[in-house]
Amino acid sequence: MMDNGTMRMSKLFLPSPWERIDLMRWKKWISTVLAVVMFLPFGTLVHAKSDIASNSMKVSSEEGYAGGFVDVPVFLTPEDMINKYDISIGFDAASLELVSGNEVTNELGASQGDTFDTDITITGIANVKANLVNNPVWDDDTKVFTLHFKIKDSVQPGDLDLTVPKHDLYEGVEIASTTVEDGKITVRAVNTKHTVTFDSQGGSAVESATNVTSGTTIGEPTAPTKAGYTFAGWYKDAAGTEAWNFAVDTVTSDVTLYANWTSTTQEQFTVTFDSQGGSAVESATNVTSGTAIGEPTAPTKAGYTFAGWYKDAAGTAAWNFAMDTVTSDVTLYANWTRHAVQIQIGSVSGTPGSTVDVPVTAGESTYGIAAYDIQIDFDTEALELTGIAGNAGDYFDSNYDNVTGWLKTAWVDSDAGDTPIAAGEKLFTISFKIKSGAGLGDKALTVQTEEPILFSILDSSGNEMEKTLTPGKVTVKEGPVQFTVTFDSQGGSAVDSITHVDNDMTIGAPTAPTKAGYTFAGWYKEAAGTHAWNFAADTVTSDVTLYAKWTSNDSNNSNNSNNSGSPSTSSGTSTPEKPAGLQVIVDGVVKDQIATGLTTKENGKSVLTATIDPSKLVDQLKQAANKSTVIVPVTASVDKVLVVLTGEAVKSMETKQAVLEVQTPYGIYKLPAGQIAIDQISSKLGEQVKLSDIVVHVEIAKSDEAATVLAEAAATQGSFAMVAPPVTFNVTASYNGKTVAVEQFSSYVEREIPLPSGLDPSKVTTAAVLNPDGSVRHVPTVITTREGKNYAVVNSLTNSDYFLIWNPKTFMDVEGHWSKKAVNDMASRMIVKGTDDNHYNPDAVITRAELAAIVVRALGLSENGSKTDFTDVKSGDWYAGAVAKAVEYGLIEGYENQTFAPTQTITRQEALVIMARAMKLTGLEADGAYAESVLSPFADRAEVASWAKPAMAAAVKNGLVKGSSEGLMPTGNLTRGETAAIVQRFLIQAKLIDNRNTNES
Repeated sequence: MMDNGTMRMSKLFLPSPWERIDLMRWKKWISTVLAVVMFLPFGTLVHAKSDIASNSMKVSSEEGYAGGFVDVPVFLTPEDMINKYDISIGFDAASLELVSGNEVTNELGASQGDTFDTDITITGIANVKANLVNNPVWDDDTKVFTLHFKIKDSVQPGDLDLTVPKHDLYEGVEIASTTVEDGKITVRAVNTKHTVTFDSQGGSAVESATNVTSGTTIGEPTAPTKAGYTFAGWYKDAAGTEAWNFAVDTVTSDVTLYANWTSTTQEQFTVTFDSQGGSAVESATNVTSGTAIGEPTAPTKAGYTFAGWYKDAAGTAAWNFAMDTVTSDVTLYANWTRHAVQIQIGSVSGTPGSTVDVPVTAGESTYGIAAYDIQIDFDTEALELTGIAGNAGDYFDSNYDNVTGWLKTAWVDSDAGDTPIAAGEKLFTISFKIKSGAGLGDKALTVQTEEPILFSILDSSGNEMEKTLTPGKVTVKEGPVQFTVTFDSQGGSAVDSITHVDNDMTIGAPTAPTKAGYTFAGWYKEAAGTHAWNFAADTVTSDVTLYAKWTSNDSNNSNNSNNSGSPSTSSGTSTPEKPAGLQVIVDGVVKDQIATGLTTKENGKSVLTATIDPSKLVDQLKQAANKSTVIVPVTASVDKVLVVLTGEAVKSMETKQAVLEVQTPYGIYKLPAGQIAIDQISSKLGEQVKLSDIVVHVEIAKSDEAATVLAEAAATQGSFAMVAPPVTFNVTASYNGKTVAVEQFSSYVEREIPLPSGLDPSKVTTAAVLNPDGSVRHVPTVITTREGKNYAVVNSLTNSDYFLIWNPKTFMDVEGHWSKKAVNDMASRMIVKGTDDNHYNPDAVITRAELAAIVVRALGLSENGSKTDFTDVKSGDWYAGAVAKAVEYGLIEGYENQTFAPTQTITRQEALVIMARAMKLTGLEADGAYAESVLSPFADRAEVASWAKPAMAAAVKNGLVKGSSEGLMPTGNLTRGETAAIVQRFLIQAKLIDNRNTNES
């Protein structure tokens, strides 16, 4: 017996080498963070001071003149790390003053998440605080900040002390003891004379410069000479680390300058590459001392990924080709990562008679799987294998034997390893039926891992990977025997089977099938349609097939209602006729007694009101399955359809997770009852309102003439065509004369608008929302075809008037650009805008405000949010409404100092954090599971910030970004072209738009 499964999987890059980091420093950092987490709740421990003097600080000593300016840097040296400091510097306020507007400079620069604050309100004290979340002090003598003083004009020569009354340096959450070196400012007397001595360090003599006025510069003397060397300048120290700048540096005391020399005969060395079992790499010869070398072509080694060149064979210290220089003959050693994978067989449970699905998955992996061959053994007394489905694409084969109890699977990547199976992805799924006589307990699913022919996992080079196995099991638990109910629609649309039905239990009716020219008349026990299945009473006692029964629409059968209601005979009166029975379909079964229909005239417009009996609906819902659908199909040609329910009926539907589907000739509304949020509505209507007293109206209507005129005006102004008139979708709730509109939903709600007969679907760009002020915005739209008729499927988070438009947009400067189709598609959908009518500027970087506005438009939201708390977003800014709306929906957060930086450019990783929040809103997976593994194929993965890794991984997994030869470039600025492509891919992946105009199509 054979069972082949086919499924395409998204393409991933094969892994490239991991970049290594300083392990000791990383471990120390992790320990510190863990200390913060562990001790943060214990207030008495947070401020405990260490008894060990682990850190030191130094205030620099400088010189100057009365009336002049002096910069005084402050240096910190950690034992391991300083992640926070609180320092006060004391000074003589009678002699010194801080420069107004430039008192203190943060020498560590601005880093996202860090804070830097100064307080100079106390006379003679400068207090400086910093919280170095992302940029802690690691290195000795790190300059952290600089004080800018002015020496007052009246100060006499002498020393002005700089003291340190407070010096709290934090390592994690502890304040470590600190050794402090105070500083001073020496005030020099004007016109003091000094001598500058020149030490040529073995070169020809250079005469000293005498009688140099204090505080003045000197001219550079004639350069000395030295055999075999080239003069390289005068330095302040003999080691030649700090050059004297004759144009800037001033003489403030007697000083000696030292000549620096460069040898004219430099040594040359050889760099040997030891590939440690890999392919040979040629040595680099004649390397000039003190220079860097280029990285050679990476070696290869079967079953391994090259992980870089190291200074030692153990691979503890990496060679940095950009920074490290050759100063002797040296050997560099290749470091390798073994291709390894963990195969996980799932563990599931079920009762006798039930069918269970067992997934087989790739767990942790350092490299993608290009082929596999796996045999799994199972217990034939308890389990019967019914099918195997491959989950990883083409070239899958399987075989099994229910007599001896084995199954064998084989798969090869059809792209020769270019689309491997990555960590977290399924290899295949096994379906077992638990036999009715199976004993209780665990039934092992095992693999003979020591036999290569039974357990083989290959990489893209055809090499066997290092592999481990997590066995699985099927646990047989006590419970009733279970059966399967199959639905034969007899020529109608397909209906899924119901599995795992307990013996002697009822089932809920499935969604009703459809069949052109027929009306569904229920499910029957035989194909002839003699005995109807009663979903409220009939129980399942074996595997069973139910058959759809159909009534021809040409039939005169009185039960074949078309839900036209009772039409009014007088067009000039609003007097209602007697209500007539109205057809409602609950869980696939036609119910003729749940609702009544009444057609009236309102302002010359025909209105069909469908009133649902709450008690009868509740009774039907009790018998229905969860997540059932209540359909009110209306075929009558009226201008408006109103479905009326009580709040109690809505609550019952919400409890069953039911969907109300109102079908009319000009629109279909698929409204999950939970989205009405009837409890919140009740609180708005009054404190003690009974749900049974609340009346809910669900409305679909042809928009009035005023709305049509507004839409036509908007089309003229926006230079687009209206191809289908506006349709109103609305939900309100009323009680005691007060009405509340349901204007916003927590997730997308689907509507369908039929395309006018004869309209080419390719001439529909999108549906658009018509705002009350006549403005228009995009709403996510997909064009679909069902039973020969075309529909625009509209998903929105709000209620409004919707109409269909044709709005093709092109820009001259994207012709030939890789982003052309995405840019034109997003512009046509009114999501992105050009710099003018003919230009988009795709390679220009985008700002934070521009991205926020684009994401808000892409989601179909209005750009009219209320005021935000951001101090740098003003109400008059063009982006103020979009930023406020983005905050309202949790798309952006801003910075800790209550700013958003709207005009600042945005990096790719910052942008993808915003996109991950948008993915979550649309129901896409955005938790970044297996982030390290997903990002492993990209060479620059180490550059992705820890806070951005889940979002970056989610973007890769959902196909929003694909990387390039340079990797993901997480810290690079996002361009306008990239923005259009990412947003388009996001909307397609969320199934909010179709892929007619992608760059990949």
